[in-house]
Amino acid sequence: KVMGVVAEEQLKKLLAKRNFQTVSITSSHFFKQAPIPKIPLYKRLRQPTLNDIHPIEFARQLTLMEYDLFRKIPAIEFINRITSSKNKDAMTPNITASVNHFNSTALWISSEILSKKDPQERALIIRYFLKVAHES
Repeated sequence: KVMGVVAEEQLKKLLAKRNFQTVSITSSHFFKQAPIPKIPLYKRLRQPTLNDIHPIEFARQLTLMEYDLFRKIPAIEFINRITSSKNKDAMTPNITASVNHFNSTALWISSEILSKKDPQERALIIRYFLKVAHES
């Protein structure tokens, strides 16, 4: 823990030098009541499609996955990522995992869009993901 506190202070100084503002987050931000999930009710047993998942619920689940990855990143990894010239991935495995998740999500979204042959179907998928992005 001591090393983490020192790293946190170093990160704050580095951010202050570069004119970044730090934000103070209280524990009340994390203990609010979770919203009721928007889960579709299926009348028939079938494989759900993307259209069955409400954009808000998709955004919530994506946010939870990304938060799980982000909270594992210790402050020292941010410093290592900035200061290391070699082996960045080895020295910052949690940041690398977060970046890889982002890249695989972006690849999946583009694959979903391009899998549709009809331009109108592509437009519907793009509209769906824009709604998800708006809710995130």
